[in-house]
Amino acid sequence: MVCLLITSMIRCNQIIDSRNQKIRVGKICVQQKEVSISDFKEFKSKTKYISDFDITRRGFVYSFDKQQWKDTLFGVDWTTYQRNFDHNLPATMVSYRDACAYCDWLGGRLPTNAEWDKYIAKEITQGNTWQGIFPYNDSGEDGYKNKMNPVGHTPPNMDLLYDVQGNVWEWVAKEGFTTMVRGASYLSDLKICGEKDTSPLLRLPEYRTHMDVGFRCVYDNC
Repeated sequence: MVCLLITSMIRCNQIIDSRNQKIRVGKICVQQKEVSISDFKEFKSKTKYISDFDITRRGFVYSFDKQQWKDTLFGVDWTTYQRNFDHNLPATMVSYRDACAYCDWLGGRLPTNAEWDKYIAKEITQGNTWQGIFPYNDSGEDGYKNKMNPVGHTPPNMDLLYDVQGNVWEWVAKEGFTTMVRGASYLSDLKICGEKDTSPLLRLPEYRTHMDVGFRCVYDNC
């Protein structure tokens, strides 16, 4: 049993699986941290999975010099893109299909939009978002200027879940024909998203891969 003391309040959550760091929240177990590069590389290695980024060699990256998104990375595959990164950073450049495949491999799934609001983002701790006026200046007041933070390196919320707000957007389960991501990223200016919206929503095509979109899994049987 793990207890976390925050602002004179104590909440205890049971860690169900220390290896995958699942936390019971309400009726489901939630992966405590975003899936890391190391996690996703292990999945690809053990299953020989071919990601959408492996196939298309394309994805959305943000150019800080030109202050715009670029839609092509021809000749760059998933491993090449991540090779210079800390493997404890969130796995990004993953499509909706990729995220579903990884969670299914572990016997889990993506959270629904309703579960995100009810269980995951019901309590928010300020995370790694754009500090300043996007796209002109990120002051880095949160300790991470123009970059992601390693998973689990910012203060957790009261349920011991990390990076629920900021760091990278996270895929949630499809609703009808609509796929979306939640939670904002290190490139998100919350003043633009709306400061009262503590867990923003962004609709994306399921095949899209972005440098600031990752995911975490949830589990029903835990």
